[in-house]
Amino acid sequence: MKQISIIKWGNSYSGTYSYGSEIIIAKENVKFSSPMMPVGARIKTWNSAGNYSNDRISPTLPLLLANSTYKIELYIEKNNKNNVQTIIEFYDKSNQKIGIEYFDGLSLVFTYPAEAVSYTVNLINHQHEL
Repeated sequence: MKQISIIKWGNSYSGTYSYGSEIIIAKENVKFSSPMMPVGARIKTWNSAGNYSNDRISPTLPLLLANSTYKIELYIEKNNKNNVQTIIEFYDKSNQKIGIEYFDGLSLVFTYPAEAVSYTVNLINHQHEL
């Protein structure tokens, strides 16, 4: 049986690039606009681990099993003015980055590393005008 997790933008601006950005969070979608955002900046970050007592951040991603294969699908309406890239970063128990996966499309199949204990999914600005 397949397990499906749906991860939404969320109601908070935590992990969101908000400097000069217009962010409209509606019930079923989010509109993000930031014309002056630098290329390579993180638009949004989702975490599988969090430290609520220090950072007021709760995990927003499901836990994954070592050496298991997963598929991520994005539901993004893109136009010729925006171009995004998604990056998954894997971390070990010392919070050291041990792996990274890049994808420009709307889906990616990856294997969760055996040494990983947490990961982040990052939506990256890949074009000057977003």
